[in-house]
Amino acid sequence: MARLTKLRAKQTRAGDKYAPSEENLATDAEVEARVRKHSQIFHGVRDDNTVFSFDADGILNAIDSYKPGNTEKLKHSEFSFDSDGSLTGIYIEIYDINLNSYVKKQKDISYDSDGIITGISNTIL
Repeated sequence: MARLTKLRAKQTRAGDKYAPSEENLATDAEVEARVRKHSQIFHGVRDDNTVFSFDADGILNAIDSYKPGNTEKLKHSEFSFDSDGSLTGIYIEIYDINLNSYVKKQKDISYDSDGIITGISNTIL
């Protein structure tokens, strides 16, 4: 019989008192698979190829991560700036292991007239 590991996430009942008859358990293999998938999709792997793109003024406008040794894109990030050079938006698209779009998200940043951040909105597209 496989060992059981209690998941520690909000979507589980991991904080509840342990009871073997409950369904708040996952095998070690299931937990490891979920952790590996999350790490690969959101954090990349150690040998990903990362390409930084800059505009004519030398300002970073995109970052792309590719599978090692080929041109299959794993992650795409774009940055937008206002006329003062303040970061106003970040767009990120992450692809799964089969190169299908896994998640698209956008972060919009707003400033007051003194250049102080007044709001940050996060949107899953």
